[in-house]
Amino acid sequence: MISEKAIFDNWVSVKNRIDNACHRSGRKPQEVTLLGVTKTMPAEVIEAAFKAGLRDAGENRVQELLEKKPLLPCALRWHLIGHLQGNKAARAVELKCEVVQSVDTVELAGRLDRMCSTRGLKQGILMEINLGQEPQKYGFLPHQTAQAAVALAKFPNLLLRGLMGVVPLKSNPEESRPYYQEAARLMRDIGREIEEFRICSLGTSQDFEVAVEEGSTMVRLGRSIFGDRTSR
Repeated sequence: MISEKAIFDNWVSVKNRIDNACHRSGRKPQEVTLLGVTKTMPAEVIEAAFKAGLRDAGENRVQELLEKKPLLPCALRWHLIGHLQGNKAARAVELKCEVVQSVDTVELAGRLDRMCSTRGLKQGILMEINLGQEPQKYGFLPHQTAQAAVALAKFPNLLLRGLMGVVPLKSNPEESRPYYQEAARLMRDIGREIEEFRICSLGTSQDFEVAVEEGSTMVRLGRSIFGDRTSR
């Protein structure tokens, strides 16, 4: 298992890389939130990251978050970032996550809205955008995004905060840049119509510096903080 010192060192390194990417693009480091991708990570490893400075954590599966959340500091802000099946919508709402980032259809949004209505809750959401238009991945396609955003913004119990972009896996981070430029364009266009559309969740361990340079406000990092999952 990765040591607490290794997590702290990784955290410092990643924060420095984000700061440098912000400097190169004329941005302020405080504009970028670091979200730790905690899937498969035991609670003690996540707590070590919390001690290092992590405040936003992303889980892929509802069940895994249900098991971990009671074991960890209440100051952690939880995000659901994995594909959410409609039949898990009720449990997702009951988790009271900060944001469900992986809203990939209007139908799923409607289901979340109904679950919130029956419980007297509001739920922050992001639209998942399949920027590479890959058939095996979930998400709205770029040309569908503006119209879908209008539909999602109408649900009374959902708070549409922005988008989560998913891009093809590339060996060279520069190959991701055109996708992130497209996401930045979508953010600008939709932001003119929906004032609260401000979160741009883009970038993973493979390319987060490019994402920050292109306007990401939240990077989703697993390996860069927690190391290789296969090494444990």
